Amino acid sequence: MKKFRLTYYLFLISLTLFCSCETNIFGESEYHKFSNLDYQYIPEVYKQTDKIIEFINQNNETVQLKNFSYRIVKESYGGLLSEGESFYYDKLWIQLILVDAYSNCQNLDISISKSEKGDLFHRVTIPKFTGTSCGGTVFQFRSPETTEYSKVDMTINNQVYNDVLVLESSGNINNYFSMYKNSTIHKIYYDLKYGVIGFDDTTNNLEFRIKN
Repeated sequence: MKKFRLTYYLFLISLTLFCSCETNIFGESEYHKFSNLDYQYIPEVYKQTDKIIEFINQNNETVQLKNFSYRIVKESYGGLLSEGESFYYDKLWIQLILVDAYSNCQNLDISISKSEKGDLFHRVTIPKFTGTSCGGTVFQFRSPETTEYSKVDMTINNQVYNDVLVLESSGNINNYFSMYKNSTIHKIYYDLKYGVIGFDDTTNNLEFRIKN
């Protein structure tokens, strides 16, 4: 009986140590949250679901973009079998619908993650229609120090945009962005705080700018 009790107590101690280890790994991992300063580089204009954002060109033709989904989730990185320490971080998922594009090629997706270094990692996926199928061009960059793409200042209807990235396709017919049906858009203007603010069709010399 004594031997059984000793074995039972040793089992309880081992179980307690194991549980403590699990709690230490997962319960005390660092959590990298979005800070107030981060929102200088996060397009909150997409928060309102079903809101329509319009773009207009010099011929008064319009293109519509609809807010579909905006949600922040808590993601994890690392674990027992991976190298380095595990941690949690905030990730924002934004899904937009291109109202005037082909029905099977309407999603424009944005994700923004808080990194363990304190900056933000952005991923913007812009659809392209090849005539038979839908693909997407992915642009990845960091903020606030963005070096991956050229940055410009733009003024639209007296509003100044200071952090505009110029996202360009390769320019051939299979790589035009599908912002609307039969579009030949090759250049997107993406502001870190306000999202998509314009796009150009140099083939037809059309410039679409956000209506604000």
